[in-house]
Amino acid sequence: MFYLSLTLVLGGLLIFQPSYNKDDGPVNEPQYLSLGFPRLDYNHDLYYLLDDEARSIEIIFSETVDPGTVTSNISLSDKTGSLDSDYDFVISEKVVVLVFHQDFILKDGWKYDLILTTGLVSTSG
Repeated sequence: MFYLSLTLVLGGLLIFQPSYNKDDGPVNEPQYLSLGFPRLDYNHDLYYLLDDEARSIEIIFSETVDPGTVTSNISLSDKTGSLDSDYDFVISEKVVVLVFHQDFILKDGWKYDLILTTGLVSTSG
């Protein structure tokens, strides 16, 4: 009976003991770059409309972008595949512009995918 009482008392103390968390400091949420397309219209909360006569796509980020991470982490494609050989990047702090080559023409009615990967980082990391 003594051991049963002791077990119940110790078990009760363990259950009601306030927990201790070593990491009671502020939680640092990861911060992500946000972006916008100032020269494009956002339609139906689904897609950006790009004029087929456009000669570039301008992306404005919330922070200065690390230029070394742009070319390998931003790409443009259509239904035929990657279009990486059809444009160049112009990078200036928070602005990244995909400038199309002279011989490249956007096709009316086609869907283009602009893909940004998590390897794209700001200069502050």
